[in-house]
Amino acid sequence: MTQYNSKFNKPRRRGRNIQLGENVITSKISSTKWLGLVLFGFGIVTFLFTSFLLHLMLTDQDQKKGGASDRGRVKSILFRKDGDIRNVDENNASGISEVEIGGSKRLVRNRRRDQNGDKIINKEDTHKEMNKKKGKTIDTSGSTSRYKSIRDNHERKYPVNDMRRIHEYVSSIKDPPYESVDAATFPDGMPYDTNDCPDHPPPGYPMEWLLMDVLNNWIPNDTNWKSNETSGSNNMNKPKIYRGLCRFDFATERYKAVNYRRAEQPFILFNDTDILRVAERWHKHDYLMKILGEDVQYPTEYSTSNHLMFYRLGRNKPQDWKPPIHQISMTYEDWLEKANQPVESMTPNDPHWYFRINAKDNGEHFLFHELPFFHPDATTRNQQQRQQQQQSQPQQSQHDPFDYIINPEGTRGINCRFGMSGNIAETHFDSSRNFIMLFGGERRYILSHPQNCPKLGLYPRMHPSARHSALDWSNPDLEQYPLFSRATANEVVLQAGDALYLPTNWFHFIVSIDMNWQCNARSGRTSTYDSHIQKCGF
Repeated sequence: MTQYNSKFNKPRRRGRNIQLGENVITSKISSTKWLGLVLFGFGIVTFLFTSFLLHLMLTDQDQKKGGASDRGRVKSILFRKDGDIRNVDENNASGISEVEIGGSKRLVRNRRRDQNGDKIINKEDTHKEMNKKKGKTIDTSGSTSRYKSIRDNHERKYPVNDMRRIHEYVSSIKDPPYESVDAATFPDGMPYDTNDCPDHPPPGYPMEWLLMDVLNNWIPNDTNWKSNETSGSNNMNKPKIYRGLCRFDFATERYKAVNYRRAEQPFILFNDTDILRVAERWHKHDYLMKILGEDVQYPTEYSTSNHLMFYRLGRNKPQDWKPPIHQISMTYEDWLEKANQPVESMTPNDPHWYFRINAKDNGEHFLFHELPFFHPDATTRNQQQRQQQQQSQPQQSQHDPFDYIINPEGTRGINCRFGMSGNIAETHFDSSRNFIMLFGGERRYILSHPQNCPKLGLYPRMHPSARHSALDWSNPDLEQYPLFSRATANEVVLQAGDALYLPTNWFHFIVSIDMNWQCNARSGRTSTYDSHIQKCGF
């Protein structure tokens, strides 16, 4: 009897059905075997991939904790408190060391001391690279997203339109202003009142005195007069200053400031609410800590003394020349700890640090939002506002907007330097206009007209520290630099909320009286004083 196999649709006889059935069963077994092998292989690949991901996660967590606990010997360039740079290994020094373990490099923090018992306080030029390997962020872009959230939360608690609160708060954090040296001691007296200056710069402005008289009256190294006060004798040791610059109230005298700026003369502007808002924010709780980040590293200048001389590599270096400072990086929290040391630990011969934040001129860094008056677009907006006001009020008004960025095309971004007590930035001139603002603490500026250039003992043009004076102004060597005794100068002490305008090529010597926060912005240049600087070869 003929039967049909429905699978193949062919006639088959019964006898052959048995053989066919065996082949079908064998085929099904082979298919199942191959499927199992495929699944088994897939399982092995999945297991290996999962193990690899788990290994990466554990390694990342280990690095975030500061390295592994495994032991190993490495060498790292560190510097000691006395400034001696040397190679030390992890078994006898403190600091961050790079250890090779199992073919991979990790970082460990070693808090031991070196063989002389001196504590290692920081790394030198390799510090930045080590921070990158450790996973800490070095300030480069200045993210605005996190900043905006922090700023919004702050302003909900402290409304920006409460002018009375802002002015009263900033007044409460400042000491009384420094008094001027008695005008009766001057041979010709003071030709103008620095607190009530005329609308335009008077003849002989700004008044200057012999620089040696200014220095002898208040030696730059002496910044601890506050700590020498006794109860009931408030400000009894406060020095008087040779003040020659006019001070203008932003609320009522900004038009005077415009006139002095157009004449390229230095002056101080105070009481600008926009600046006071920043001063209030930076003093409130941990606002600065939040916007700067706990783990973000920033460029910092380190010196083994209180003198921090700028230098630039790539110039002609004398044979025995050594860098006067070390470029490192640290967090704001680490710097703050050093700046809050007892004054006994911040003598002129102790280490000092300058904490820096730099914002490029593209306007995207969060500093341009924190300090909007330094944004290049601010000048453009002010010009549009002035044009609208002139249509209805042709004459100059004391309420006209004020430009801190004079030439937007010539702006060079924002530079902030936070100083600790005793920091000294050596005398120098800058080849562009400069607006300097202080948001907390006090800074002493000794200013010198560019005509003093030949008398200040400047390093030559191609020296690494060109534009800077070679003298120690706390102990000037008059035998080597006899013309220094004929140089003239005046001085100011900036406090929270003050803005100092320095024209192109004006000399300035800076002393941090206590912990302070200063930011400045340059914008373009003028040739008003070029002839004086050219006499010195610049």
